[in-house]
Amino acid sequence: LGLLARLAPFQRRYFWHRYQHIDLWPLYCFTVLEIMFNDLATLVGASRHSRSSRSRFSDTSVAILTKLGFAVVVLGLPLLTHPFWVVVLGALGVMFAVGFLLGVVFQSAHVVEGAEFAAAGSRPPYQWHEWQVRSSIDFSHGSGPLSRLFRWYAGGLDHQTEHHLFPRVPHTAYPLIAPVISAVCKDYDTPRHVQPSFHAAVASHFRHLRTMGRAVK
Repeated sequence: LGLLARLAPFQRRYFWHRYQHIDLWPLYCFTVLEIMFNDLATLVGASRHSRSSRSRFSDTSVAILTKLGFAVVVLGLPLLTHPFWVVVLGALGVMFAVGFLLGVVFQSAHVVEGAEFAAAGSRPPYQWHEWQVRSSIDFSHGSGPLSRLFRWYAGGLDHQTEHHLFPRVPHTAYPLIAPVISAVCKDYDTPRHVQPSFHAAVASHFRHLRTMGRAVK
């Protein structure tokens, strides 16, 4: 979000941040578009430092083919039966809706009360695994039908700490390893935060934005 938002206490505060807890929410709609373009930018940057031409070609092929496939499914196929403007509005509507949901989930897991922050390019004062715990907040760990439904819908992003520590582990295993992580954090006096519900996490994000927008550096 750059200068549009003040998310950490060490960031400079501008006058337009005062109401960021209200006016930032529409910007979350652009999360999907940002991810798509950031993927390509990251690929271009990584290809410059990659020594293997085969790996560069493989990564580039996957990126291009998946983006083209997305365009064909979202734009090409609907154009066979619907007017152009209907397809464009529908595609933007879907991407904005998904982007908003993703943005809110990501922000509610990191930009909340209790989470720790570090300036871009700086080295956090903790080892990697401890930093994942300190900078991530879980929510909705319940075993009820609503919690389980949300966990399925969000792909396990309610267990954000587990998602960061074990990115290759299936999200269906997150509830099984969460108690182990909590126990280890307790043994090493590492703060481990879990919001009781997604609603509580969103409310915490709202309060954090309001505090950061009004606090003096």
